[in-house]
Amino acid sequence: MTGAILARDSDAWMAGIALPHQMCTSEGKLILEVPRDMLIAFTDFISALARIGVTHVESSCHRARVTEPGRITGHHSTRMVRGDGHVLPEYTITWTLTQDDDGIWRVVKSDSALSTDQWADLPHNDLSQFQREDTDSELRLRKVVQTFFSEADNTLLNGHFQDWRRFYKLPLVVEFNNHRMIIKTTRDLRRDFELYRGRFRAEQVTDITRVIRTAELVGDTLLMATYRAHVLSDAGYIMPAWNGAVTMRHENGRWRIVSILNALPCEDWQPVGGPGENATENRVDRPEPAPVTETPTSGRN
Repeated sequence: MTGAILARDSDAWMAGIALPHQMCTSEGKLILEVPRDMLIAFTDFISALARIGVTHVESSCHRARVTEPGRITGHHSTRMVRGDGHVLPEYTITWTLTQDDDGIWRVVKSDSALSTDQWADLPHNDLSQFQREDTDSELRLRKVVQTFFSEADNTLLNGHFQDWRRFYKLPLVVEFNNHRMIIKTTRDLRRDFELYRGRFRAEQVTDITRVIRTAELVGDTLLMATYRAHVLSDAGYIMPAWNGAVTMRHENGRWRIVSILNALPCEDWQPVGGPGENATENRVDRPEPAPVTETPTSGRN
């Protein structure tokens, strides 16, 4: 599909799209119902790329999974490049493929976290078929964070450390109920990654889902979000769901996690920053609360 866009080959691109087709962004959706709609959308996208001088597009697939016979869902990251530099911040697209009667796989739905805040000349927004969502900035921000975590958690499940590493900024502060862990080096982060991966294999984890509850910008470069996390093996929970929170910083065109508040309910599940070679030197224990004593009261015994 990317090759067809760069080659400006509308026939090849349209051959990979199923009708009706739904293209979503943070601000609305475009419903393509007939081939003419597809051609208009393709031309609009090509024109938008030309206006910002895009010379090539880099796409990396991070996950693809058969959810039922004849249906695959997944997501990939995309970088718009002009010369030696990125024109836009990297963004993620989730998609669904269906297999038609002719045996060919086609995209039936795509959903990106793009908004006009990132790309002022965002394609499709001015087309008559575009249906703008009646939404506010907080809802759009939640969608950006939801996409971020979907990609991060699936990268962890797929065992790609270098891809997973780019979601975090070091030093990373991880808060627990009774102590705080500071992960200072890539080596420490790699150790936690391997700890997770080993436990996932032992528990046969198939899905991690974090449902974003709130997302709030603090200034121009900080974002705070809360979520409800679920870890599943097929359709069953391997541990109770828990609430968590993160702080993220925007640098060099992308968001990265700088701190995590992890209220894990299962003591034997080792979270990020759990026991490792350098765990004790990175750990800061909190003082135990003073014991509560009864104060005798006067009166009849």
